Amino acid sequence: MPLKAVIYRCGDFHSMPLLGPWGGVNYTPLLVLRQVWLKQFIPPTYNLQESDFSYDPENCQGKKRRAVCAWKSVRKIKDKGHYEGVTSGYEAW
Repeated sequence: MPLKAVIYRCGDFHSMPLLGPWGGVNYTPLLVLRQVWLKQFIPPTYNLQESDFSYDPENCQGKKRRAVCAWKSVRKIKDKGHYEGVTSGYEAW
C-alpha cells in the first residue's frame, strides 16, 4: 500500500514534540516508517534530547512555547522509497 504524505517534523525540531499533562516527549515518525520499509535519511537519535522534558514551573515555559510554535510549521514527506523486501544484510545470517 503506498504511503500518503506523512508529517515528519515540526518547526526546528527534527521530530514531532508531543505535549502531555506532565511534560513533553519526542516522537520520530521516520523511525516508525523505517520499520515498515521506508528508507530513512536522518539518524533517529539526532537531537533526541531537544524536546523531552518534565514540567518544571521554573524552566519549562520556553520549551513549551517552542513546541507549540513548532506545530504551526508542520513539514510533510511524500512516499519516496517505499519498497517490499529486506536489505541484503538480512537475507542470510
